[in-house]
Order: sequence, then C-alpha cells, then structure tokens
Amino acid sequence: MHERNQQAQFYSALSGELWIRLVLMLAYALAIKVGLMVVTVLAVVQFVFALLSGGPNPAIGQFCGACNLFMRQAWDFICFVSEDKPFPFQDWPGEN
Repeated sequence: MHERNQQAQFYSALSGELWIRLVLMLAYALAIKVGLMVVTVLAVVQFVFALLSGGPNPAIGQFCGACNLFMRQAWDFICFVSEDKPFPFQDWPGEN
C-alpha cells in the first residue's frame, strides 16, 4: 500500500500542472530581474528629481511601490509561499 502511495505521488509530480508552474517560476524570476533594474533606474531618477525640485515625484514613488509589491508576490509564488499567480493573472498591484 505504501509503495502505491509513493507511485501516485511520483506520477502526480510528473503532471503537467507542476511543469507549467516551473515555466511560470522562470518567467517571474526574469520579471523580478527586470523589475529590479527598472526600480534601480527610477530610484536614481527620483533622486535627481528630488535634488532639482526639492521633493520626490509622487508618480514615480507610487509606480516603484507597485513594482515592489509585484516582485514580492512573484517571490511568494516562486517559493511556494502562495499559490496565487501575480500580474498578469491578477490586477497590477495598487490598481484596485
């Protein structure tokens, strides 16, 4: 009986659903890498903006915050903390 249970788990691990998750995990990992670059550039732009105008740009701050929330949701999905798939399977963070 125990052997049959292990076989069922093995076949379950080979299911298409887990492989689709792997593809999504790789795509989200790439999105996080791009997101980090974008937020880094925007942080420099925000610094220059604050330097020249005396304060930060609210729109840049809001967008960076949304990017950070997206990357957190993506990490949670990648690490199996959450089964919820982030954007584009949900609304962009901060839109609702």
